[in-house]
Amino acid sequence: MKFGLQIPTVLVLFLGIKGINAQPSFHERATSIIEANTTIRTVSGDVPKYGFWYAQANFAKGNEADALKVLNQTFSKAPQDPPFAHWAAMDAFLRWESRFDQTLRNRFKKFMTTFTGYNEGHSQNHKIMLATGRYLASEQWAAGDFTTGTTFSKGDATGKKFLLSKMEEWVNKGVIEHDSPIYIMFHLGPLRTLADFAQDAEIRKRAQLAYEWLLVNSANEWMAGHQATSSLRNLYPFDSQNEYYETDFLLWMYFGGVTPKAFTLKKTPRACFSIGAALSEYRLPPIIKKLATARDTVFANRETHAMDTEWPLTFKKTTFMHQDQYAVYSQLELPMSQSNGLNQQSHRWGVVWKSVISPDEKSAFWVKHARKDIAKIKAGTTKYEQVLQKNGTLAIVFNLPETDDFPYAEGFVPQGYRACIDTPNKVYFHYGNVLIGLLSPKAIDWHKGQERIRLSHPTNGLIVETANPKEFNGNTTAQLQAFKNEIENENRSIGTEMDGEVPKLVYRSIHGYKLSIEYNGHRNINGVDVHYGSWPLMENPWVKQPLGSPILEINIDGMQRVYDFESWKVYDSHNNKRHDEKQ
Repeated sequence: MKFGLQIPTVLVLFLGIKGINAQPSFHERATSIIEANTTIRTVSGDVPKYGFWYAQANFAKGNEADALKVLNQTFSKAPQDPPFAHWAAMDAFLRWESRFDQTLRNRFKKFMTTFTGYNEGHSQNHKIMLATGRYLASEQWAAGDFTTGTTFSKGDATGKKFLLSKMEEWVNKGVIEHDSPIYIMFHLGPLRTLADFAQDAEIRKRAQLAYEWLLVNSANEWMAGHQATSSLRNLYPFDSQNEYYETDFLLWMYFGGVTPKAFTLKKTPRACFSIGAALSEYRLPPIIKKLATARDTVFANRETHAMDTEWPLTFKKTTFMHQDQYAVYSQLELPMSQSNGLNQQSHRWGVVWKSVISPDEKSAFWVKHARKDIAKIKAGTTKYEQVLQKNGTLAIVFNLPETDDFPYAEGFVPQGYRACIDTPNKVYFHYGNVLIGLLSPKAIDWHKGQERIRLSHPTNGLIVETANPKEFNGNTTAQLQAFKNEIENENRSIGTEMDGEVPKLVYRSIHGYKLSIEYNGHRNINGVDVHYGSWPLMENPWVKQPLGSPILEINIDGMQRVYDFESWKVYDSHNNKRHDEKQ
């Protein structure tokens, strides 16, 4: 058993702590996740999806009788979502086998060696979990123990080839399900299990380094609870800073941030999938923790995902972080006219911020052309909306078919604004830590107090301008008025054409940039075309990995860490050794 966390007899829970002033340590955050799942002794819902994790939490706390009870319940039900159960089963088996009698060991063996759905993954994360479970099972039991139909794929019975190819893909081309608040957990979690328990040294090494690549990728956009980034799969992009989903819990455990509102959200367990990582001996290198928490400056982060993969789109992403106050993010999909590759969970752009009142407040704004009512969890987005970003300014064009079921763009307006100004085609909000201005060539349908904001014209544009309130004098009302005046003191949209054959939006930002975007056409800033072909795999002031390069280099606060994904080696400066200090 690899068990790096010692659970104290008396545990302090942190759900009552609001904000981020009193920061628990990694040990305390990990312990709180485990403790929150020891109270579950009767499993409901998809029992095998969650039961193996609840059992591990009880083993870790010393509740052996309860852990065995949970395992008996877990094995008594057929999995509704087998990929999750078969990864979880191997993680539980490998961490706690020493506590099992032979009968229980045989139940695990039967569960893993008779399952005939290893080749039925319907998404990226499903395939990763299935391959992980099948591969680790193949190291525990002989090939002859597996029944007919239990292979992962033709020519790759155990899933090893798939796992190696995916690790290679992620660190060189980015991730298809990039930055999902839910589903990146089911990339990271299986990697942690492989890095902890694979008998093959090469698998262990690559899983460890791929794990850290994904954590670096997330650290670049972490804002103490908000993942300030677009995603192929984000079901709930309208949350407060303390509403955590599966990936969020793992990032919070490593990086810290606002205390979670609850360990179960929207009636679904979210934190339990981090239990394996909480129990692992692995500790995050301090340099990665620093990347996630260095928020005393203003910076931009750029990324590429799914480059030259089986996915029909490549994603070019930007996040602008204004210290710990607010962030603006967006993505461009290439090719721009491609109809496949976006789905009912895609989320393209938005603004998030730190509430000045409470982390319970909704603190995310966006507008989208959705596939269904935006209140639904699978509203997604479409190709009929495109965006250009320069730092804290977004220029968006819409070219919606008039026959579409939803021939308008719409978003939610968080009600915690300190002040607002609304006019027919300009709306301004003061959210304490960020000023947001919305400007459209055509009418914006919104009035104070309304929950939704809408752009009703199928051919339309939207400018999202942001600023730090501290740049303007006076109280909240005076600051917002000064922000409005700064924007409106000149004609900033010369060259905009909304009613021609191709919508075109031009805007001169208050920050000194000229943005020009044409639907399915040019993107340029200050008259210079944006060259997405040279967009980095990852880049910000501290992180650099050019597209096509196997070298990821991190330099921050005198620490350096260099990953070579050609040789799968990592090099550290002397003051960035992995250690178990409070982090």
